[in-house]
Amino acid sequence: MNDLSLSVVVPAYNVEEYLEQCVKSVLQSKYPLKEVIIVDDGSTDGTGKLADELKVRSRILRVVHQSNAGLGAARNRGLELASGDYVAFVDSDDEVPPGAYSALMHSVLMTGSPYAVGAVERFDSQKVWQPWFVSEVHATARPRCDAFQFPPIVWNVFAWSKVFRREDFVKEIGGFPEGVLYEDQEVSLQMYLRTNSTDVVPDIVYRWRQREDGSSITQNKNSVSDLRERLAVAVRSSDIVRSAGSVTLSEYWYRKWLGEDLWWYFRVVPLADRQFWDALREAVRFFVARAPVASVEGLVIKRRDLIHLCLAGDYNGFVARLNQG
Repeated sequence: MNDLSLSVVVPAYNVEEYLEQCVKSVLQSKYPLKEVIIVDDGSTDGTGKLADELKVRSRILRVVHQSNAGLGAARNRGLELASGDYVAFVDSDDEVPPGAYSALMHSVLMTGSPYAVGAVERFDSQKVWQPWFVSEVHATARPRCDAFQFPPIVWNVFAWSKVFRREDFVKEIGGFPEGVLYEDQEVSLQMYLRTNSTDVVPDIVYRWRQREDGSSITQNKNSVSDLRERLAVAVRSSDIVRSAGSVTLSEYWYRKWLGEDLWWYFRVVPLADRQFWDALREAVRFFVARAPVASVEGLVIKRRDLIHLCLAGDYNGFVARLNQG
């Protein structure tokens, strides 16, 4: 049944503490892997040395070192080197369940779809939990899914929860944006909208670590620079969604952005400076003006209230509402 080969790309930057466990989890895949490519992105700790040491333990491990260029560039370097029919990406502080690639590859083997996306779970040293969108998007298998017929698929925007047919990915999308954060957001949207056949599988295919030191990119939310990076990606993503011409799809995307993505920035307003608050207000005004009315009105009450308080510039009211149940 394993007629399609799979390459796995692991970009790595200053992850000496996590890399070995990450690679070990990938190598435990029940689906035979053609190669695992570690791209050391100019690490300044022992990551590069550890990667070279790991390479001698498995014949399918490859390691390449490059000057620091960012996650998008490291993923693209791995994509250039990959030779499998399909390719997957793994962040080097996370883990992959043993059956993950079997679930994804079995699906594309059956359907011929160029892409497949699976469910994820989060974990730290104390607990494991699922992001709320998993129950909405991955409750059941949806082979050959079309984003226009199943808009909730846009909630899963992570590169590492997917397998991509390499030739289609390169031809249709080209690669990941470089020099920016949150580079997989646009790629996932383009993927969903340029094909009418993405397999949605219910299996947990990825374990996403929450670092308890708060050092990961996705946890650094009270930084103005992080907020501006995220907003720039959101503007480009909203352009992609708007160009698709589907009101229903737009409603889902804006509900995700206004109700979920911005929520993580709302939460840290009391810890951030005034510049952060001003940037957040500007962003909320911009996106509410673009969003279908149903996207705002469909939010849970607290988050809708926060949107309106932000629009009004009521900082004290915003913080008070944030602290309420």
